[in-house]
Amino acid sequence: MSGLEVINVNTFEKIYDYNMIKLQIDACRSTLRFIDDVEVRDAMSKKIDRIDEETKKICEECPDGKFTLGYDWVITATKR
Repeated sequence: MSGLEVINVNTFEKIYDYNMIKLQIDACRSTLRFIDDVEVRDAMSKKIDRIDEETKKICEECPDGKFTLGYDWVITATKR
């Protein structure tokens, strides 16, 4: 259908640690300034803080502070 012939498919486990997740949490935090409603902004800020604390605790309990979740895929293909 795509006009491509798959040559090879590889999967790689996605490995996460606190620092990787913290980047996403910080990106979320950076958007708080766009919320005009102070009560909503404060509630979201507190929720983000709780998620940050929970994430740090979970990662500390993991072997080497890391865990796997999902996969990255590399697919090699050529035009037919």
